[in-house]
Amino acid sequence: MKLEKILIVDDDLDFANICKEQLLGIESVKEVDIIETGVGFFKQFMSKEYSLVILDYILRDIDGLQILIEMNDKGIKLPVVMITGQGDESVVVDCFQRGVIDYIIKDYGNIKNLKDRIVADFEKYNSQAIRDEEIIHFKADNEILNRQIKEISDSAGSIKKENSVVKNELKALKEKINQDRNITESVINAFSYAMDRSPANPSDKAVDFLSHALAVGRELNLSDDDLERLRITTFLLNINAAGIDQSDIIIEQEMSDEQQNRLKKISEGGADIINAQSKLSEIARNVLYQFERWDGKGYPYGLKKDEIPVATRILQVVKAYNIMTRIGFQNKKFTHEAALKLINERAGAFYDPNIVFAFSKIIKKIK
Repeated sequence: MKLEKILIVDDDLDFANICKEQLLGIESVKEVDIIETGVGFFKQFMSKEYSLVILDYILRDIDGLQILIEMNDKGIKLPVVMITGQGDESVVVDCFQRGVIDYIIKDYGNIKNLKDRIVADFEKYNSQAIRDEEIIHFKADNEILNRQIKEISDSAGSIKKENSVVKNELKALKEKINQDRNITESVINAFSYAMDRSPANPSDKAVDFLSHALAVGRELNLSDDDLERLRITTFLLNINAAGIDQSDIIIEQEMSDEQQNRLKKISEGGADIINAQSKLSEIARNVLYQFERWDGKGYPYGLKKDEIPVATRILQVVKAYNIMTRIGFQNKKFTHEAALKLINERAGAFYDPNIVFAFSKIIKKIK
């Protein structure tokens, strides 16, 4: 804000006119008006936008302190310099408490320095106003930051709760395979490697995924060893594909170049796990083959029918169903019936017909 228009409120016109002459000597000042009464002040104030007010403490109709009180009540924020012939300390304190930026004893000797003093007062007021504005913005930004911190904290708490499901499954898995020290070390190392390369955010869908896969395996009378491999493969597949949207790859029949690249990224993630832990090559190969098809038109090797491991064939069907019903495609989730219908239509092309039949049987019992 520039110091351009000044309003003097003083019933001593001789003194007021001398002040006006001094103030017009300020380079930026374009206009100085004089009002003799407090009542006239508010009428005059409403007619123009003033930069600063010089207010006499004692007027013929109302004292300057009362004008300050009314200005505060009306929400008028303007720099005010108080002038008076009285030098009472209590008067000075009252004025500063009401927002006055300077207090000048009315003396013709002080008028000589009035111009410089008003310029200094106005610059000081502007600097304080800028600091006050910065404090307001800082507080607002701080409130936003605190809300964001709370949201992150709440989200972290939710993720921690969800992760406990998978951690419990991992604990059970480690206890199950602890009889064979070599296999135990391989599984733990592979999981650590996979976690390091992709920050997974598992949720309760991982539990459904695993329970559906094991239910199909039991329906097909898989051996305990095959069920264990299926169990481990399910975890590796979930971790390997964490954070990568597969809904369009699973649901659409024709894939774009971008979809092909994502498919390659997911599959090569399985290859990375194999290279990292050779002892798990049989299990990790199940992840690598997850986009092969029953009719041999899949990726990466064009395997067909029984060339695709049984664990992979089971997980292809279970994953498709879970993606359709839990994630959906183009912001639209499939109903249970619609997902089963599409999976059955693709039996013999995308999926093993026997596994589709077994899955349809067990999922109807669950639902």
